[in-house]
This record gives sequence, C-alpha cells and structure tokens, in this order.
Amino acid sequence: IGLSVGQGASQALGVTSILPFLSVASAPEKFLNSALGIWITSTFPNLKDTELLMAAGILSIAVLAATNLLNMIAEFARNRYVCSFSHWLRSDLLTRASHQPYRNFLNINTSVIGKKIVNDVTQFSLEVLLPLLDSLARVVTILFLLFTLMLINPALTAIACSVVSVYYILIYSTFGKWR
Repeated sequence: IGLSVGQGASQALGVTSILPFLSVASAPEKFLNSALGIWITSTFPNLKDTELLMAAGILSIAVLAATNLLNMIAEFARNRYVCSFSHWLRSDLLTRASHQPYRNFLNINTSVIGKKIVNDVTQFSLEVLLPLLDSLARVVTILFLLFTLMLINPALTAIACSVVSVYYILIYSTFGKWR
C-alpha cells in the first residue's frame, strides 16, 4: 500500500513538473513576474529566456524520468509480492493437504489434489490479487492527480470530473445491457 501511495504521489509530481515548463514556454514575461520567476531571476540574474526554458525542460524531463523509475520499482515490488504470497499460499495449502489422514487419499489421486492447489493459487494470484493491487495503485494515482488539480484550478477540475462522470454514465447505461 505504501508503494501505491508513493507511486500516486510521484505521478502527481510528474504531471505538475510540466507546468513550469509550459508556463515559461507560453508566456515568459508572466512567469518572470510570478513569485517563482522573481526568485529565479534574483538567484540567477544573468539567466536569459531561452536558458530558463531549457532549464525548465531539463528539470521536467528529469522529474518524469525519476517518476518512471519509481513506477518501475513499484511494479516490480508488486509483482514480487504477488509471487511471494502465491508461493507461501501454495506451500501452506500443499502442507495442509499432505497432513490429511490416509483414508482421505484412498479415492483421490494425490497428484490431482496438488495440481488443483497449484492451479487455483496461480489463478487467484494472477487474476485476482495482481489486478486488485494494480487497481489500488491506479485509484491512489487518480486521487493524487485530482487533489493536485484541485489545488491548481478547482473549478476546472469540477467541470472535468462532471464531464467524465456524465460520459461514463451514458456509456454504461447505453451499452451496459449488452454485457
């Protein structure tokens, strides 16, 4: 869960890292008159507009690269967790099955029991647990992005959420009966 929160925060940081670059690219004078622009020009007095644009672009690319690296680490950790959990569950179930009384094995081949346990645990891990953890990570990412957008422009965020919600309601109400 901690990795999902970290992944969501890094995604929000990655998205917001593009904003200073876009601000400098679209209106350099307006950016230079902002609080951040005044601080940058007082810290680096000989900085030209093109150099500022290049520095903002390099910073955005660096933050996006770090975000992607963190996403890769989180994805690896999630997959490793699912494999470890799957191994633990398989081992535990096979141990419990092998400690059953002898009379339970008279009518059933033990290889069938072992194969069923292995297949069921693998199916659970790949089709339930891993998608559940991926969905959790995506929900956390969406919440962080919505929170970030609310900080930047609450009205635009409310309008965008309303439009997307109406779109999904229309799609699911129209095509939901075909599922």
